[in-house]
Amino acid sequence: EVQPLELDKNFQDEVKSSVWDFVEAGWFQTLSALVVVVNITFIVLEQQHPKLGQNPETTAIDNTILIFYCGELICRWCFFGLTKFLCGPVRVVAWNVLDLVVVTTGAWDGWVMPRLNMDQQQGWHDIRP
Repeated sequence: EVQPLELDKNFQDEVKSSVWDFVEAGWFQTLSALVVVVNITFIVLEQQHPKLGQNPETTAIDNTILIFYCGELICRWCFFGLTKFLCGPVRVVAWNVLDLVVVTTGAWDGWVMPRLNMDQQQGWHDIRP
């Protein structure tokens, strides 16, 4: 049986039990924390060894971590529903908004900007007066 972790009792009662309950389970929270630790480790290593960031294997690991973060965010959104995701207790909403900003920024930086830079280098978005 999956038990939500320390949610406000009233809020906990309002969140319906569903297939998404695992996002509040201890094993999922531990897995998420482990992914964060691995991510931080790679960020530090890439800062100390800049050529490592150009390595295709490192890029694959970065993309895998970002995909996990996107999946986690989607699962949390499904667990809480749109209203509770953004309008619940301050502690819950603050973490959800922080996750949303960090994951969106990571996706923009890792997936969108490289495509835009490639397009600009090829002259597709060359804007001149």
